[in-house]
Amino acid sequence: MQTISFIQPLESSLDEILASNSFVLFSAYVAVIVLLLGKEIIQIHIIAFSRLDVMLRKALDNYSIRYWKKNKKDSEFLSKFASIQAKIFGPFAKMNPRKRNALVLGLILTYLIIDYMRFGLLQILALHLSKLLGESVGIHIAS
Repeated sequence: MQTISFIQPLESSLDEILASNSFVLFSAYVAVIVLLLGKEIIQIHIIAFSRLDVMLRKALDNYSIRYWKKNKKDSEFLSKFASIQAKIFGPFAKMNPRKRNALVLGLILTYLIIDYMRFGLLQILALHLSKLLGESVGIHIAS
């Protein structure tokens, strides 16, 4: 009986510590995962996108060949698609490799920072909402 009465306050204080420091704990968690598994995560994404690229190219090639055999001219859809693609990726393709790599790295870091901030801000908002509802209405939101 004494052990249970001692553990109960300890558990609730541990929950409060974890809830109040969840943003810091999540930051450490993300940093450890990025440092330990960053290279493998990037390699998995590269493999997935290269396979998707191969499958998409095969589908477009098959469509183009079938359309040519049937109509003896290029597809209007593919012509419009190619012109839009050239407008979007033309400046990127004309960049020198050093600038291109800097741009890609900057975009990745910006995405990670925005995603990280979004998650942290949502978690803090949920914590404050839980406290507000818990004090006023008696509703507790699990975080």
